[in-house]
Amino acid sequence: MKFSKQKIISNIKKIQKLYSIIFYPFFQLPPQQTTNVHIGCKFRRNPIEVFAFRAHTHDKGRVVSAYLSRPNTENWTLIGKGNPQWPQGFFTRVGGPITIHKWDQVRAICTFDNNEEHLVTDGPNREDEMCNMYLMYTIPYTFMPNKAPQCWKKYEIE
Repeated sequence: MKFSKQKIISNIKKIQKLYSIIFYPFFQLPPQQTTNVHIGCKFRRNPIEVFAFRAHTHDKGRVVSAYLSRPNTENWTLIGKGNPQWPQGFFTRVGGPITIHKWDQVRAICTFDNNEEHLVTDGPNREDEMCNMYLMYTIPYTFMPNKAPQCWKKYEIE
């Protein structure tokens, strides 16, 4: 069987990528307290269609939730919510895929329980913490390179 390069490429409709809402650097978890860390940003890329997510923290993380809000609205729609202590894998989004459009607000909230007698800070090591929400998505196929968008800052309400 013989295939032409053009025929194979024309059959590709979408490609899968990973969008990461990554930890806000410099957060702290006070001793003997439950703390919510809010991270997020305004999405500044072409639309993506999210179909799965993965929550990630270290030992003190209890819940990671991701939301989106359209411009000129105060309504937040749940993208995904997960227990970061579950096995590290992607979970299909309940309700089916959801599209994040340019200028939407994307937000994640990480809930931590610090039962230690000392302050815990963010960082890459096991004794540190991190607040990560990864979104798996599709975009239309294109010949141009497409860098995966990332969101790296503390969420501030605009």
